[in-house]
Amino acid sequence: MQVVLDYLKRNQARFVAELCDYLRFPSVSAQPQHKKDLRACAGWLVNHCRRIGLDARLCPTAGHPIVVAKTPRLAAPKQLVAPKRSDGGSVAGSRTFMIYGHYDVQPPEPLELWKSPPFAPRIAAARFTPAVPWTTKARTSRT
Repeated sequence: MQVVLDYLKRNQARFVAELCDYLRFPSVSAQPQHKKDLRACAGWLVNHCRRIGLDARLCPTAGHPIVVAKTPRLAAPKQLVAPKRSDGGSVAGSRTFMIYGHYDVQPPEPLELWKSPPFAPRIAAARFTPAVPWTTKARTSRT
């Protein structure tokens, strides 16, 4: 466990900077003027996922694009490879782990209720203020 804690401590500044970069996107799906922001945010996510070693791609839809990322397939010793069914799926006993999240947020209005500008995350008094209309966007950014 100490190895993990040391890694987190060594990389904390980078993690915070990446999280702030992500939260700066005004990815408001309910407002048409943010269509380009949503595409830019999705592109950022694809690039971020690739930088941390995932196979990632942007998938166009009739609405906003989706991001699909997965761990790359690694060669495993033959005795550890789960056998495949005739339809290509894995047999019982093999495991799949999936994480779902979304990168869009709620509209920030009314703006006069904000103590700081929306989409401008800040750290003050050792407290992180995401500065986005809170949804799961910040929770999908774990590295």
